[in-house]
Amino acid sequence: MAETATHAKARRPGAAGALIDTILATHHGLARELAGRAGSLAPAVAAADAARDARLTEVAGTCALLEREMLSHLQREETVLFPVIRELETEGADEGDVGMLFSPIVCMKREHLGIDELFASLRSLTDGYTPPAWASADHRALLATLAAFEADTIEHVRKENDELFPMASDLVPAVR
Repeated sequence: MAETATHAKARRPGAAGALIDTILATHHGLARELAGRAGSLAPAVAAADAARDARLTEVAGTCALLEREMLSHLQREETVLFPVIRELETEGADEGDVGMLFSPIVCMKREHLGIDELFASLRSLTDGYTPPAWASADHRALLATLAAFEADTIEHVRKENDELFPMASDLVPAVR
């Protein structure tokens, strides 16, 4: 049977740890930066322009929720899931490690879906992150930030769901 590229990568020593390092360096810092920027711009834009577009109040609330959810999610990945994967990769695993790995993965996938729903809501509320003709510089900056944040999050989640989680699953003998 032919090996998939992900399974071949998982067999390289340190591949999961290297991917975790890439995710941390590429996506986690940027997610924190963009979440903070959106979280600070959205209330100011809503305060200035909600009379022109009442949806901006909901945008501000959704941005605040997205910031909280994303920061909490990143913290759980960094303090729970990623250390478990690194430990399994460096120290080995047995069938008893299934729960230690899969409970956090299930939680992270559920959170990925929730974050995706928040972006879908923001996309809808902002007409696909398209600024109206009357939008201020801050309003335009908010929409550009949200578009960049969503684009990076899509790639971030793809790397975890499609690459890292299958690699991690291959570390546990019961699921190989």
